[in-house]
Amino acid sequence: MYFLFLDESGNPWLDNAKIREQSNYFLLGGLIIKEEHFTKVDLEFKQFKKDNFPKELINLPIHAVDLNQVSRSKDNIYKPYLTDVQGKELLKKSYDFIAKLPIETIAIIIDNHNLKLKYLYPVNPYDFAYKLILEKFQLIISKRNDPNNKLGLINLAHYSNRITVNLTKIHNEILHNGTDYVSDYSNIYYKLQVLGLVLYFFSVNSNPGMIGGNSFQKMCSGTQKIWN
Repeated sequence: MYFLFLDESGNPWLDNAKIREQSNYFLLGGLIIKEEHFTKVDLEFKQFKKDNFPKELINLPIHAVDLNQVSRSKDNIYKPYLTDVQGKELLKKSYDFIAKLPIETIAIIIDNHNLKLKYLYPVNPYDFAYKLILEKFQLIISKRNDPNNKLGLINLAHYSNRITVNLTKIHNEILHNGTDYVSDYSNIYYKLQVLGLVLYFFSVNSNPGMIGGNSFQKMCSGTQKIWN
């Protein structure tokens, strides 16, 4: 099975008055990892944090923006423990480490300003991005035709109840009806997993791992038993 972990960045609401040219984008992205690599990657990431971050930061998220400008904001979580130089060094180490992992990235970037300008009734950026992500994920799985990874489970970090309802509806409709470009979504697990935590390498919970710690691993192991 393939696991797809998604999170968002930016503003998904087009009625925001602050939307302006060249300054407002919405991104939906994350990583794809094979089931057989899940535990190994999680353990390696835990060890990477223990080896490279101050002990006070091991259970805190890794935020690229904050590491890149530690002193700029008084609310920066790294400010009590790192200098600007140390933050940038840790960010580079994090990128170098992540680049070596057996994972793939996937992302859709929506230009909110042009979307709003071009269409009289534009679609919600989150809804649109999710549709494109789902199409791409299905195509990746079906074209590879890997006998050990025929299914894909999508895990989405919770943003709002409104988004959750919308995306669950879109997920179900697409799997049932297909889209203009992809008609068969039989490789996608029928249920969209929406979890109240950020799921992949930029966050942890009480267990300093890559993908939400033990609670998430138990959920995944239960799902795997359904399909094995």
